Amino acid sequence: MNRNRIPLLLLLSAAVLLILEIVRPAYTSDPLRNELISTILTRTVGGTLFLLLISGNSGQLPEIRCACICLLPASAAAINNFPILGLLTGAVQLHASAADLLLLAAQSLAVGFFEETAFRGFLFPIVLRKFRNRNIFLPTILASAVFAAVHLVNLFDGISPAAVLLQVGYSFLIGGMCAVVLLKTHCLPFCVLLHAVYNFGGTLVPTFGSGTVWDPATITVTAVLGVIVLLYFLRLLSRITEDEISALLPKT
Repeated sequence: MNRNRIPLLLLLSAAVLLILEIVRPAYTSDPLRNELISTILTRTVGGTLFLLLISGNSGQLPEIRCACICLLPASAAAINNFPILGLLTGAVQLHASAADLLLLAAQSLAVGFFEETAFRGFLFPIVLRKFRNRNIFLPTILASAVFAAVHLVNLFDGISPAAVLLQVGYSFLIGGMCAVVLLKTHCLPFCVLLHAVYNFGGTLVPTFGSGTVWDPATITVTAVLGVIVLLYFLRLLSRITEDEISALLPKT
């Protein structure tokens, strides 16, 4: 991309995002679908804005390392957020058409695109550069903590403090996991996909379903898998090389 055009595209993206947030147009008469469509549009524009910022900072993204074993446990953690046991046992029921599910999938992808581009693609390399001479755990924890703390704004949407604190907790862990995946693969789309799958699985029942998701078996599987994945990624983070860090640092 011609870097001379980036400032103009940034202004255009920011203007479109501002208009969408202020005007809040009605795309459909159904409030839920309207909210999903609105989120898709605003997060896609917002993600594009941060993608342009990344392009402006570095000129190019680092070379992708596709073959990485860390994608297996990361994918397991994301897929486990689906109500798999509930659907298999009938404890969970979905009340959605195929079009509704596609809309939710698109919304999950848009949110993943925006949040990963903003926090892993843009913020994380800046924090890495700031703390270049410190232990890799520090910038990873700081960037993940900022990502988690942003979710505190959900308190203003009427969500219970307990639910928001739980969201902050798992957002911190998912943010840390995606940061390590980015360090190992240099591939932001992998992080976007992991985030989208995790979000889709977690919002499926609250949005279009009913029933009991967190039965004892699901809690046990999630806890065991969570500990295994956490220990694996902590070990992986402790072995990150200088070359892997340098590849993500902003060039300007």
